[in-house]
Amino acid sequence: MSLAAFIAVDDERSVAVVRASKATAGASETSDLSEMCASALDGRFCFPERAEGADEPSRSATAERFTFCLTRANGTRVLGRVRRRGRIACAALSERAWFEYFDDALAGCEDEALRVLSLVEGNGESSSSSCLVREIDADTALGEYLDRAFGTGAPRAGETRRVGIPWSAFAGVATRSVTLTAPDLKKEFNGGIKFTSLLDCGHVDAVLALFAALVTERRVVLTGSRLEFVSGAVHAANAALYPLSWQHIFLPVLPEGFLDYLTAPMPFLIGLHSSLVSVMKRLPCDDIFTLDLDTGEFTYFDEDLRSMPAGPFTLLRVGLLREMEKSRGQDSQAVAQVFRTFFSSVLGQYKQHIKGVVAHPPPKDAIISDSLWLDQDEFMATKHAGILAAMRGTQMYEVFVRQRLNMCAQVARKTGFVPLGDEIVDFDLEEPDITLSDLMMRGQALGEQFASASSHALSEASSVFKSTVAKAKLAYSSSKTIKNMREAFTSKKSELAASMKKFSKKSSEDFAAKWAEWTEGDADGSIVKSLSFDAGRASPTTSARKGADVIHGAPAPTSGSASKPSPSASVEQAEPEPSAARADEVTDVDTVGNALRSIDLMSFNDAADYASSPTPSKRPSTAPTLATPNFLDD
Repeated sequence: MSLAAFIAVDDERSVAVVRASKATAGASETSDLSEMCASALDGRFCFPERAEGADEPSRSATAERFTFCLTRANGTRVLGRVRRRGRIACAALSERAWFEYFDDALAGCEDEALRVLSLVEGNGESSSSSCLVREIDADTALGEYLDRAFGTGAPRAGETRRVGIPWSAFAGVATRSVTLTAPDLKKEFNGGIKFTSLLDCGHVDAVLALFAALVTERRVVLTGSRLEFVSGAVHAANAALYPLSWQHIFLPVLPEGFLDYLTAPMPFLIGLHSSLVSVMKRLPCDDIFTLDLDTGEFTYFDEDLRSMPAGPFTLLRVGLLREMEKSRGQDSQAVAQVFRTFFSSVLGQYKQHIKGVVAHPPPKDAIISDSLWLDQDEFMATKHAGILAAMRGTQMYEVFVRQRLNMCAQVARKTGFVPLGDEIVDFDLEEPDITLSDLMMRGQALGEQFASASSHALSEASSVFKSTVAKAKLAYSSSKTIKNMREAFTSKKSELAASMKKFSKKSSEDFAAKWAEWTEGDADGSIVKSLSFDAGRASPTTSARKGADVIHGAPAPTSGSASKPSPSASVEQAEPEPSAARADEVTDVDTVGNALRSIDLMSFNDAADYASSPTPSKRPSTAPTLATPNFLDD
């Protein structure tokens, strides 16, 4: 069985040579490989970023390497590894992802392939819609080398072989050779994929958003100006899902003629050259996750990130940051282990929920394989229910479950008993021994998770408080009850003030009329004296003489003195003039009127204190005017 088919194409002259190993492959396989070669040439997969008939750059001194993918009718993927210089490209088509192996093999035959292409002058044996194709004979030097590198002479997985270069032979002995090492992908669970192209996109948050979109089977497009980085990032994104695998459209590079794939409603993982991004934006394609590998710009979906479990997702972030700082993702096994740790935490508990059909009849929607089924209701009830619920409807999750059920069934057929629970050995989800570096990383992840949770809680509390205050203000300003109370109070306050003014004016007039009635015909002032508040009190004009006690203007009697008053005493006991007494009493009347007018000050304050003095002499001549306070506005 042949390992791969070979293509060399000159895009400038539209000629190509192919080799499908007719002598070693069966008829059906040879036909299939020939069809794959024709599809690759027709679809211009070796030149995906350039339109038909556009100006091409001259041959570059640096070879560009990238990968494309073709899918057979049965769903099997055929990978094409391309080595290109300008308009000349060589490619190896194979089901095996031996990228470094094919890079070395293509580098060894590039010069001879260019020489063979130069001999093709449009007289090819078969034709394609894009170029003329010629089959490489097995007895030629290039055909011999391709059989050794890609045919039955190719090394097996894990072997290293030196392949001589026939066109360098001298006296029948090759003077140059190429050392080819075939990887053993079973020992490298990530398939030998490099994560550098993906981790160099700019920021770890872009990688995490991409990972969340892949886990939930979104439509994903990665763009960039270098096809090597674009195709490498697409393969790295697929490898990050291990032990799951992408089950939908997978195109590491998408040629211009296949841009309609971007409008497909099903999930896809596609790499696109940046020269075609403007065309993509004009297509009716919505809800697509995009990541620009050149600038690091990306789109994301909040629901995808919210479904991620906080603990494993934070640990994933810290692990990726550590690998990016340490080696920029050069250690592929370490990066792959970080992603595998996430799935070990999320999916590792499936072992506890595998049941037999006989002992535990399954529901109608259960995934059943070889009399075993997974109780998904119990599985979804674990601590990572959010991400499991988001993955439950995905195709790669169903494939994962069926593979694990088949694995348990195979063990049962070999050993005679069905492994359940902890008896199931799943190396894909087994975590390695924890090192000191792992403990430090997990401690850092817990610290970041706590800080993030604290910040989120504070932000949520602040947001709730602000929202509550805003709602309270809105309710207060729009409340009809409060508004009616304010209007009613304002109206009643005005009415009360008017009533108090009328009462004060009426009281003053009534008192003045009564006073005039009482004092009418009082020529000697006796009535005034009887009504005076100062009756029996010393006259304000009375003064005490030095060395004498004066009581109401009379000196105190002493022993030996005559009872007859002295002339000076008579002067002191003289009665005040009526005019002065009447003036004093008029002042008292005015003061009483002022006290009555101060009634309007009794609006929720202590203005009554102004009228509390027992004597007119201590009362203020005028009462201050105080405004009634508005308690609702305060």
